[in-house]
Amino acid sequence: RTPPRFAEEGENLQCVKVKSHGNHNLLRGQRATIYFRGTGDPRLDTKRFDFKVEGLTHHELLLLNLDGTPVSNNHDSSTGHVQVKYQHAMLRMGMFGLPFIVWTLLPIAGYAALLAYLNTGAVKFQPSTSSLHVAIGCLVSVVVHSFRYRSLARTRLKKDITHFIQRLKQKNPNPTRCGRGPSRAITAGQLKEFD
Repeated sequence: RTPPRFAEEGENLQCVKVKSHGNHNLLRGQRATIYFRGTGDPRLDTKRFDFKVEGLTHHELLLLNLDGTPVSNNHDSSTGHVQVKYQHAMLRMGMFGLPFIVWTLLPIAGYAALLAYLNTGAVKFQPSTSSLHVAIGCLVSVVVHSFRYRSLARTRLKKDITHFIQRLKQKNPNPTRCGRGPSRAITAGQLKEFD
């Protein structure tokens, strides 16, 4: 699962870009299978892995069909979440050019190498103690990653948007979809309230 919220925009209706609010962590040259939720566009909110993405910049992704061709039809959405297939998240996403699976295995390999080095001398270390250290290291990495993920998702802007949505739901608890056109626009008064 990735933390970015996204906004889509068609560029001359030739391609659709997905913009994330944080670094999407997709490695250069990799494609990941994704699905959307919470966009308000039924063509996107299928809860199936119907799309692929390819990184353009650290904050932009190119939306692709499953066959790898760019999505050319315009989608009308400015919010939502992107869910990456778990296998692709571990193999095709990462930091500093290394996939997350390598970052997961790196501490284990380091501890194994350290244990092998320390066991070459006269004094032998107990594997159970070393296994405990490996387990603690893995647990700490999971906690740190979880904290980082949650802190990325809890920005000041996200809190303001959540508060504004709650206020809108109080004013209009059963909103209905309206047609495209000027009546759909946000008024200056609504923007002032958001401030």
